[in-house]
Amino acid sequence: MLTIQQARDMRQGITLTGDRNQCTECGELFNSNGAFEKHRVGTVGVREGPDARRCLTLSEMRMTGMVKNDAGFWIKSQMTDEARASLRQFVTAPLEDAGTGSDVVAQRATPASAS
Repeated sequence: MLTIQQARDMRQGITLTGDRNQCTECGELFNSNGAFEKHRVGTVGVREGPDARRCLTLSEMRMTGMVKNDAGFWIKSQMTDEARASLRQFVTAPLEDAGTGSDVVAQRATPASAS
């Protein structure tokens, strides 16, 4: 287990906010509790044997589809180009024809095909 100072040194000035966290066992940084939980395997409370609770190795995390994002935090999986394109229509389409700031705030996020 890491000491508080070791954990801080590993973060190199990165502040953990929101759902982001750092594993106290291995020191890796995670973008969400879900990503953190994915990297922990075994039975809670078991310290020895094949069912012992432990962190996945870096190779094991990659094998499960986990990747590091641009900020250096592990995420559960990388978003596909198709998923990114699908989300983009929800984010940009309603704002393309936006008027004033109050008009933008009043808009609801709807797919481009619905407008």
